[in-house]
Amino acid sequence: MESPLRFYESWCAGAGNLRHDILFYSKELEKFSNGDDEHRAYLMDMGIKALRRYFFLITFRSYLYCTSATETEFTAWMDARPELGHLCNNLRMDK
Repeated sequence: MESPLRFYESWCAGAGNLRHDILFYSKELEKFSNGDDEHRAYLMDMGIKALRRYFFLITFRSYLYCTSATETEFTAWMDARPELGHLCNNLRMDK
């Protein structure tokens, strides 16, 4: 079985530069003029997905710091912290 740290490292490597993606979609939304609602919805969706991936990377890192993967599974750790799920579900790109 793969160690939690190796899993985390490979997960992060596949995520790309999430901060760059978040900034890109945020700036694209700022300069977006009224018009193509479908394109605006696409930008919003992609930005929120990047925010959620970044959020989960941070929470997974906190999980690894706070506990051992052999003690508690990540899903159980998250379930014990419903406020984190609430925060993730309410991420927004607009102000």
